[in-house]
Amino acid sequence: MDVKRINELAHLAKQRELTDDEKKEREVLRNEYREAMKRSLLGELENAGIIGEAE
Repeated sequence: MDVKRINELAHLAKQRELTDDEKKEREVLRNEYREAMKRSLLGELENAGIIGEAE
């Protein structure tokens, strides 16, 4: 996962239209980023507990 490259492509997209190869690269990188974030969140949730009164 390369967040720096995702940001570079986002910046380029604001300046000009991306080439087809750049669009494909952006999509692959975005998907990898989303999957990594999902795995991280699920890992956090699996290790989370509830703090409060026990009944």
